[in-house]
Amino acid sequence: MNRPRPRREPKPCRPGEDGFTVLELLAVVVILAAAAALSFPRLAGTTQRAAVHASAVQLAAALRATRTLALWSNTPATLSIDTAKALYASQALTAPRALAPRVTLSVIGGRQDPSGHAVYFDFTADGHATGGRITLSDGRQAAIVVVDWLTGSAAVETPAP
Repeated sequence: MNRPRPRREPKPCRPGEDGFTVLELLAVVVILAAAAALSFPRLAGTTQRAAVHASAVQLAAALRATRTLALWSNTPATLSIDTAKALYASQALTAPRALAPRVTLSVIGGRQDPSGHAVYFDFTADGHATGGRITLSDGRQAAIVVVDWLTGSAAVETPAP
């Protein structure tokens, strides 16, 4: 049995409770637009900042994998970095990997190639490494991968602004 529902009458508004005026709604829209316009430039650089950090994290992971390979196989292993092409390769990686676009690198330490276009980080069977610092940058943001010579550990640091 479906009975028809009684129709509800709208409640009458009290004086001063008529709702929002168009001017009030327009003011809210203007405030929200201004807040969005102010926050957009801050968010725009987030993608590139993430690209620099992601490249540093991936490079540090490749260094750790190379060290693990040296320890596991009980033979030396090397990660090579082509500074001209921004590529790195290792026996622990299936293929050479590239840094994110517009990310450049500079290396202090490691074993330098006489041509100046390559740097090698060698890991021994006991975990030692040719230490050094690899700085990745896009001109505005930077991240540093530090390779400890004694332990062979690789860590990512973010320089102070």
